[in-house]
This record gives sequence, C-alpha cells and structure tokens, in this order.
Amino acid sequence: MGLYSNQPFWPHLITFLVSFSLAAAIAIAGWCGRLHGLTPDTERAVQSSHAGRVPRLGGMCVIFGMTLAAMVFFPEQFWRGHLFIIVCAFPALCLAILEDVGRQTPPSLRLAATFAGTAFYMMATNEFLPRTDVAVIDELLKYPTFAFALSMVLVAATVQSMNLIDGLNGLCSGIAFLICVCLAYIAQAAGQTALFYLATTSAVAILGFFVVNFPSGSLFLGDTGAYWIGFSLSLMAIHFLWQIDSLAPPAMLLLFFWPAYDLTVTVCRRLVSRRHLFSPDRLHPHQIAVRFVRRRLSGPQRRRAANPIASFLTIVLAVPPMLLGAIFWSRPEAAWAALGVCVLIYGSAYVWAVTAARAGAWRRPSSGNPRHFRYGLELKGGQEGRSSPTGEFTPGGGG
Repeated sequence: MGLYSNQPFWPHLITFLVSFSLAAAIAIAGWCGRLHGLTPDTERAVQSSHAGRVPRLGGMCVIFGMTLAAMVFFPEQFWRGHLFIIVCAFPALCLAILEDVGRQTPPSLRLAATFAGTAFYMMATNEFLPRTDVAVIDELLKYPTFAFALSMVLVAATVQSMNLIDGLNGLCSGIAFLICVCLAYIAQAAGQTALFYLATTSAVAILGFFVVNFPSGSLFLGDTGAYWIGFSLSLMAIHFLWQIDSLAPPAMLLLFFWPAYDLTVTVCRRLVSRRHLFSPDRLHPHQIAVRFVRRRLSGPQRRRAANPIASFLTIVLAVPPMLLGAIFWSRPEAAWAALGVCVLIYGSAYVWAVTAARAGAWRRPSSGNPRHFRYGLELKGGQEGRSSPTGEFTPGGGG
C-alpha cells in the first residue's frame, strides 16, 4: 500500500460486513416470502434474464454501507459532503424506490429528478467539470452556464448508463467496484489520502452487495442502487479532477467506458431505428452476450446459468479500458489515444455482434414453449410499453 500501509483497515472491513449482512438479510427475507408485497413480478418483462420473484432492494445496502462508513469513520467528510449528496439525490432515489417495489414511475420523471438533484448540488458546491483537455471545450468551460450545463448532462448520463448496464447478476455492481478500485489506485499514485479512502470505502460497500448478487442473483441492485452508484461515482470523478491537477480527463472516460459505451450505442441504435429513446429492447451488449452464452449451453438450467456467465464475460470485456485509464491517468495524450482505439474496437465489435444477432446466428431453435418468444431481439405488438427490470432508462434490476 506504500503511503497507506500504516492506515487502519478495519473501517473497510466493518463497511463490507454491514453491507453484506444487510444484503444477506434482505435476500433471506425475500427467499422466505417475507417481502412478497415489496417484490414485483418482473420475470416476464421485456428484458428479463432471471426466474422468479427477487427483491430489488440491494441498492439500499450500498447506500447504507457507504453512509455508515462516512458518518462513523470520516465524520467531517460526511457532514460536509456525503450527507449533502444524499439530499441532492433524494428525489430520484424516492422515485427509484417506488419503481423497485412495483409502483411504476415515468422514466422521464426520474430523469428530470436526476437533473434537478445535480443542478442543486452544483449550484450549492460550485464544483463543475473543471477541464476536458480539449482546447475548444475548455475555453467554453470558462463560462459558468456552459460548465453547469455540461456537468449536469455528464452526471445524468452516468446515472442512466449505470441503469442501462444493470441487466445481469453482478454486472453493474462489478463494474462500479472496479471503477472505485481504479480511482483508489489513482488517488494512491497522486498521494491523496482522503480520496483514497473515499474510493476504497465505496468499493467495499459495493462489494458487500456484489457477493450476494453474484452469481446466484439472490438480490437485485434495483433502480435505487443503479441511480445511487451513477450519481455518487460521477460526482466523485468530478471531485477527483478538482483535487488532482495532473489527472487526465480522458483517463476518467476510460474508467467509465463501458457504461458510456452502452449508453452511446443504445441512443444511436434507437435514433437510427426511429424508436423512442425510452423503448426497451434486447440489443444491449450484455444481452447479446447472454444470447451468445445460451447458444452454447444446453439443459433446463441454461437460462439460469447463462446470466452469471454472460455477466462475467461482459465484466472481462469492460476491464481493458479501465486498466488503460489507470495506467495513463497522468498522460493525457496516451489516454486520448487509448480512448480512440477502444471506441474503434468496441464500436466495430458491437456492429458485428448486432448484425450476427439479427441474422439469428446465436439464436437457439424454439422448443415451442411460448416463453421462448420473449427472448426475441425485436419487440412485438404492445410490448414496447412494458417496464423492464434489467437496465433501461426504464427500471433496472437484473444485477
């Protein structure tokens, strides 16, 4: 640990145990049927990749773990920062909780609540995006209105992108955990003790939920968890750019590459196909990975097994850009070059994968069971209006 070898480890251990214990308790309560009234039946939703009723309250474990760590072990940071972030995120989190317990809320309303919370935070703290290392944009960032607007869009986009990738067991929480680990590495390399502990305590709080969620899917993150992770990590990234002058903005983009990648291809796909941006489909990268895995599995358990296997493969695919971001954290030219290469490779791979999926290359022949038609790539009839538990601008919950 170098600079941090003499720092206590027990705050991280207690944070992990609290998050894990709460997650395990909710999962057991759900398994015993004690949360039936708070567990919507989302198995038949358009993007479902799970079977049975599963509680979608895992996000509360992450929020409680991170809040407890800040309040008990870092009280000054809690009262000056963490509590205020919770207040700003509160409207969006309330709507997300309603969604997680089966009370549907319009995605546009949740998006508006995210914008409102972000605006309130930035007006109160005056902590906007400080730089991008792009000369034209950096000139525009000197104007508070532009900096304010761009920062709001980036935070809201991160929140929605985390919700999009929350479609498989452990996917959103696993990627968020790795982002926190990379941020901790950057803080350590920059000699920032406070930022190091901010990232590591966030990581272990997420990890406590992850070990319950993956691979079994005993508890889902839900919209609440995806919104909180996206909101807190995006503000953390902006805070890192303020505190570390040598930190390259493209390196931060590499850390968040996978959620940003999923959001970008989703928006482009729906614009090209002239579909509503909030309309669910099954062409996200992780969903194509599920089809790829299912094609190679057999037996009655292939649906249940495909979920964690596809999640693991997707996380593996998300790691290279993160590693490049951590390696080139203080080298903007190298980080921009790495980002360009990743966009080219991952973009080309997605076009190829979607083409193969649309052609049915990875589709198993139907057994005649009507349930199999739910896994078609294109939605039929009135399905477009159905809510999804697995990562859209509409409800998240597969991971």
